[in-house]
Amino acid sequence: MMNQTSPTVAGEPAVSVSPATQVHSLLVEDAPPRAGRAFAAMAFCLLLCAWPLYVALGTRDTIHTMENISLMSSQETWLRQWGWHDIPAEKDAWLVPSQNARPRYNKPPLVVWVNMLMWSDLTPAGSTVEQLTFRSRLASATMGMVMLAGVFWIGLSLGNLRTAMLSTLVAGSIWFFQRQARNASYDVYLVAWATMAIAAALWAMRPWKASPSLVRTLGGWALAGVFLGLSILSKGALAIVITVIPLILMMAILRDRWKSAALGLAILILAAAAVAAPWYIHIEQTFPRSTQTLASEYGARRAEFQTPFYYLALVALVWPWSVYLIASLFHPFKLARGARGKQVFIAWAWFLFIFIFFSIPGAKEQRYILPILPAAALMAVQVWQDHQKLEETGGHDPGMIALVWPHWLGMIAVAAMIGPFLAMQQWMVDHQWADQQPIGQLSLWAGLPISAALLAIALMGLRRHLQCRIASAMNLSVAWALIFSSTILYAYTCAPHGIHPIKADCQRVAAILGDAPLRYLQASPDEVWPNEEFAFFSRRIAFSIKPDQLDDYKHKATADHPVYIMADITPQHDHPMLAAGFAIATTFYQDRDRLQNLWRFPAPEAAASNLPASH
Repeated sequence: MMNQTSPTVAGEPAVSVSPATQVHSLLVEDAPPRAGRAFAAMAFCLLLCAWPLYVALGTRDTIHTMENISLMSSQETWLRQWGWHDIPAEKDAWLVPSQNARPRYNKPPLVVWVNMLMWSDLTPAGSTVEQLTFRSRLASATMGMVMLAGVFWIGLSLGNLRTAMLSTLVAGSIWFFQRQARNASYDVYLVAWATMAIAAALWAMRPWKASPSLVRTLGGWALAGVFLGLSILSKGALAIVITVIPLILMMAILRDRWKSAALGLAILILAAAAVAAPWYIHIEQTFPRSTQTLASEYGARRAEFQTPFYYLALVALVWPWSVYLIASLFHPFKLARGARGKQVFIAWAWFLFIFIFFSIPGAKEQRYILPILPAAALMAVQVWQDHQKLEETGGHDPGMIALVWPHWLGMIAVAAMIGPFLAMQQWMVDHQWADQQPIGQLSLWAGLPISAALLAIALMGLRRHLQCRIASAMNLSVAWALIFSSTILYAYTCAPHGIHPIKADCQRVAAILGDAPLRYLQASPDEVWPNEEFAFFSRRIAFSIKPDQLDDYKHKATADHPVYIMADITPQHDHPMLAAGFAIATTFYQDRDRLQNLWRFPAPEAAASNLPASH
């Protein structure tokens, strides 16, 4: 139990004040910082969090499925905009992104638009897939910084400058966040703009402070609506759920000013509609069946379903803050008194809703739970801050011992092992302990100093925590987390397994094709499309063609300008190709385990080797 304390002021009698009241007075009623100081503090936090997000962004090939799809769709739309090989230029191609020459309106276009903007000074002929990947990841990492700015803003509204800074640093040092923000995909855009929408709405509501002005109320909610509209354009209607419902929960917890908040919520919806609705109206008018397609986007189409407890793995994903996230789940019930209880409960309710909402569907992925991270960071920081303030004001929480030792001993153990482990990975491969480097090797001369530095920071942090120098211990935890994640991300990014196994085959096929047109044979209605990785690495747009269309397609060919078709290696595909007079130019992997023939007409005098490139 937390002890009652009686702080005294010289010349005045002692007044009994509960620890919860003391904590609230120290965390909420501080004078708000000047704008310049707040922006400087935010810039400092973002600068510290930047290194893990931006280090070696373009070194590794695109591996993850959704990054492959977003990059492939962006490149194809960009190639259509320019005109590419036998595809004429479309000035308005940007309006509707495509995939394998089919409109891709099941995902909104903002990610594609941003990628195309990042490539605006490039041309298809004068660029490489490595350049496109790097610039798209640069945009994605910057969206991660936008999310952190939103976390800072929320921390400032719900607490003080220290709350804002610590919440930003905790969120920015979470390994799961860093890994997702470095992928050029949809999720970080969704979460970044949704976080900014919640931050702007809280700024408009101004909890626990003097009533906001009319201009601030209207402007803040309108700005929140713009951010929500951008979030909708990033990944669809899911943005409304992860933004509006948490705001309604916050309004219910705060209770006061609910009339202005309800008006603000209406402004938010109208502003979001003004931003996002024009594109959806255009899609509905252009593609009459688009509504059914968009609705099916949230249906579970995967064969494997996870249990409702799948996202309990979040405890590990937020490491090294796992212990404090667990403690934060019980935190509101220990300090749920007065305004401080409301303050703590806001992040708790936000976290719980996101967790339950994403746990209900059967199909789950780790990246789906990314919207929970801002709330998780706030919750972990609130535990640290309450612990610090209680110690400073004479209170004591015996339960904190159960948190201090696991937190620091885990960091000490990892620090002692990480350097030697990274340095020994190639040795493990050479001695057949592993098929490939699990993470990526650092030299012994780099791994050991990093390990020693992390160990020194962890030991110093434990000592200061036991000395009740809580703020210093928290800062050392952040430093440890940022150094650790930067090291792992650098090693992983530069590892040999960062080279995609089919990239060489895709580029070899592209070299054979030159300016010639390419199609893929659709022998049955349920034919699988060309893999997104093949389309991205080969930089080709392949339309489908049916067996009865082969003769018409052949008429485009001349002796000096052949045409090509890619097809699976089955009798169903081989027979019509041979009957039409096509010959195999080469065989290649268009997916990790999908071998295909590249057919050519007219047949070359000497066909290229039928063997696929080595992997």
